[in-house]
Amino acid sequence: MRINNLSKIYRGKYDTVKALNDMTLNFDEKGLVFIVGVSGSGKSTLMNMLSGIDKPSNGDVIVGGKSLYDQESGEMFGYRNSYVGLIFQDYNLIDDLDVYDNIKLPLELLGKTDFSKVDEVIKAIDIEDIIHHKVTEISSGQMQRVAIARALVKDANIILADEPTGNLDSTNGDIVLNLLKEVSKEKLVVVITHDDYAAHKFGDRIIEIEDGKILSDSKPLAQDNDNSEPVFMQPIVTFKNQVRFTKSFIKRYIARSLTIFITLLLIPIIGAILAGYGFFNVAKTYQSHQKKYNSDYVILAMDKRGLNVYYDADSYTDIFNEYPGSKLIQIFNTSIVFKDINEEDPDYDPFYTNEIKHVAIYQDGFFKIDGMEPTNTDEIVITDYLEASLEYYLGYAPDKLSIYGHTYDVVGIADTNYEKFINANMEDEFVRMSFEDNLYIYNSIIMDEASYGDSLDANSFVRRCTQYNEVFMCTPLNSNEVIRDIDITVYSESSKHVTLLSTSVRGYPTIGGRTAYFSSALINKLGFGSNYRGAVSKYAPAMTFYDRSRCAVTFQVGGVFESNKYEIILADSTFKTYAIERVGYGRLAISVNDKKYNEIVNNENVINQTFVYAKSINDRISSTKIAIFEVLFAIIVIIIAFGGFINSYTLSNEKRKIGIKYSLGLSRKKIVTPYILEYCLYLIIGFVVSFVIAKFGYPAVLRLVNIADEFAYKEASFFYISSFVIIGWNLLISLLMVASLLIMISSIMRKSPVEIIKDI
Repeated sequence: MRINNLSKIYRGKYDTVKALNDMTLNFDEKGLVFIVGVSGSGKSTLMNMLSGIDKPSNGDVIVGGKSLYDQESGEMFGYRNSYVGLIFQDYNLIDDLDVYDNIKLPLELLGKTDFSKVDEVIKAIDIEDIIHHKVTEISSGQMQRVAIARALVKDANIILADEPTGNLDSTNGDIVLNLLKEVSKEKLVVVITHDDYAAHKFGDRIIEIEDGKILSDSKPLAQDNDNSEPVFMQPIVTFKNQVRFTKSFIKRYIARSLTIFITLLLIPIIGAILAGYGFFNVAKTYQSHQKKYNSDYVILAMDKRGLNVYYDADSYTDIFNEYPGSKLIQIFNTSIVFKDINEEDPDYDPFYTNEIKHVAIYQDGFFKIDGMEPTNTDEIVITDYLEASLEYYLGYAPDKLSIYGHTYDVVGIADTNYEKFINANMEDEFVRMSFEDNLYIYNSIIMDEASYGDSLDANSFVRRCTQYNEVFMCTPLNSNEVIRDIDITVYSESSKHVTLLSTSVRGYPTIGGRTAYFSSALINKLGFGSNYRGAVSKYAPAMTFYDRSRCAVTFQVGGVFESNKYEIILADSTFKTYAIERVGYGRLAISVNDKKYNEIVNNENVINQTFVYAKSINDRISSTKIAIFEVLFAIIVIIIAFGGFINSYTLSNEKRKIGIKYSLGLSRKKIVTPYILEYCLYLIIGFVVSFVIAKFGYPAVLRLVNIADEFAYKEASFFYISSFVIIGWNLLISLLMVASLLIMISSIMRKSPVEIIKDI
């Protein structure tokens, strides 16, 4: 080893100290060398340069043919780990480990598993009686011997000792120096001391320094001819050892550890629940609900003043253009009864239908069809549910259907997977509502758009209609009540018998223009009472009705007839005019797996029966989101402050240990690992607990709290915290805590090991 023009300058606030002044010195590869001098002469600074635990201001240290301070920093770790053994004046033992583990540690860092050398050194140093003691439980003299044993055990090429006998009595001091003398026969041993007697008694060479310069050298070495490349072994720290460091660290600061554990348990739970509210996504929660209850479709309508009205042709175009790539299909109401049956009939089954209530416009890719697609006005596709219903009520599934006097070829069967509801628990209201929502598709015949509503084609479905299952609404004259479910049908003297209670002055049965009949029940509801003749006099008011597309239709009261339901009867010509004008007014439907599902459900008006609960909780949450995000921001500020405080506290107590590990050759990454492992332990526990509570526990409690209120209970069933929200929140907390720790550690790891050790 040799040092070339080595200088070390300490710059203080008021003065500058030159601890080493352009020193050049050569060392042999073995022998016991004493460096002596008064306090402040620079001998300890020289020791720090030789050991690599401090950096010179100028100059270099050459070991063999390898420059110590011109190499990458990784070389220095290997040098300190394997090539040099250090004996510090202040011992620098790791207080989390007992005596035996402190001595064994250098061998572990070298990757060795044979620890017989530890027993040899312990016996030679005469500390067998304290090997299982904590280093905080032994005397200063015993600590010194443990520090010496730790330096000797790894069989390093160079031993550097700073006042190795400073805390020993003369007898034990001589034992240690004799041991170093024996070691120096094969290795270079450099001892820093102020004990001239010991230096002259045991030293092969004595170098005296003063004011950072060599004052005398008993055996100066003119030249170091060793140009071999020494091998520096990087430290090996097993995960098992890192866990051991972590456990010892936690036990040593149990109050601090519990504080961090509780904080990193509660913050993820509270934050995950609040973040669940803040990032609540009605589309996500509703999709989850639909998949749970096998609700396969979302039904859309226009929202006007709180009413679900039909789309018109222009609205359809706007929606299709807004969501390109989405499989949106049009649904229209109809009424096709293929077998008259009532609930008292022994063959009645509420699961199957005896009436086709919807027409779906075919769109490629929406339906999986067994057979052919509908391509002309004589072809339709039915769903497998309708096929099953026809088989149930008719005893067979016809390949042709007669609808409004026209025969259609059934060219295909659309697969809806309706079978999953056959044995479902319909007493569960969510199951029942999901099934009813699915009926928009299940209970449909499917045809192409031109076949359905081409007003110029006499063969189009609409032109063939003789009934129309529109649902009208009107407001009674003497009440604010809105009467709904008013059916419209077509008058035909040959097909419908009408029992008149009163007629208009226009006579009967001539019904033309916009003349209409109303049921007696409806008239009573409207406030006419039994004054039928007054109701249909020439002064009778025209009645205005609104269909669900919010289109106003005005009919003159032309007569009163008996009926057991709310019903409007139109003359055939009037009905056809009305029906053709209404072509294109209907609903839209998408699949639960539609590529634009989230976007559509978040932005459009969904009329699924269960969606009212999801929308209700979404509306309430939306009104408080600003406050929720403010609280989340406050929590983030608190966790940052907490992390800064707790990490500052930790490092103020761990600086010496970090410096010691640094001086033993551990890299920054390996030094910081136990602290990160501790955080990971707490963060993982916090994540698991917060995930279970936020994902499952809190929603269950929310439902339990609202169990007495049916609507609130169902609404609470839709509270949903996304897994990504929980994971994202926990990752944020983890990053903040670990980043705070790394910032704190990096602030001291920029220093040299000796600066860290002394900065207490």
